[in-house]
Amino acid sequence: MSELPRVMVGGPIRDREWSVPLWLGGLLDTTYPRELLSLVVVVNDSKDRTYDACRWWADRALSEGWARAEVLTHDLGTAVDNNARQADRQYKPYAQLRDFWSALRGPDDLYLYSVDSDIQAPRWLLQALVGFAARDDYALLAAVIENNWAPAQQHHTNVMVLDQDGQTHHSKLAYASREMQPRPCVLTGACCVLHRRVFDAGISYVDEAAKVHPPEDNIFCQRLLKAGQKIGYVPGLRASHWHRPPADTEYLSRAEWWARQADYAAHMAEVTPAVGAV
Repeated sequence: MSELPRVMVGGPIRDREWSVPLWLGGLLDTTYPRELLSLVVVVNDSKDRTYDACRWWADRALSEGWARAEVLTHDLGTAVDNNARQADRQYKPYAQLRDFWSALRGPDDLYLYSVDSDIQAPRWLLQALVGFAARDDYALLAAVIENNWAPAQQHHTNVMVLDQDGQTHHSKLAYASREMQPRPCVLTGACCVLHRRVFDAGISYVDEAAKVHPPEDNIFCQRLLKAGQKIGYVPGLRASHWHRPPADTEYLSRAEWWARQADYAAHMAEVTPAVGAV
């Protein structure tokens, strides 16, 4: 690309005051030109100080030259609980929040950088994802998510592939692999860039006809593929998934948690992005 496009950055959040410095602090610390970025955060029904924390970082973004920074509320209730077990989640409100957030894109925002509120993204990640997505015309291009407590594990929950029997399963990737991997059938919105043409064409996360709403990312990716759009991920581009810092009485003390955070941040800073997406 001769010129970098404008990008809307952010996503929904609920009751995660503890993660805001990791999440928004990581997004603000970017190599992407700030005058091309809009920060948009949607706070859902939070009982803690999540809104105030997000507002502080939005004000900082504006002071650092971001084109736009907004924090909105869109309460869908406690059914959208970031900390609920997977089996208990009701996916329709999640889908509604993702659709609500994507509709806030500005008229000049060519890409949307969707990052979940428990994800810490390396500072170079946005520029790398946009570069690869534009080069190969991806509608959705994702980073690989690694759990902060096991950065070298082989089980990556945000990439699903089809096996030879047509069944979906989690992809197992060699760390920082440059080899082509099986093409994905589902990618989560945990950390990805999306081209605005997807939403301009009316492709959404919500399935109004579903009696039991499936995971919103499944519906969204199936619709993209059916529409002939390309989805993919870059094996060498990694972001970190964090859990709430534990109490000292739990298996990991707060001091150990923060030490692990610092160690993994240093680890991520040393990762060299692998060239090529699948």
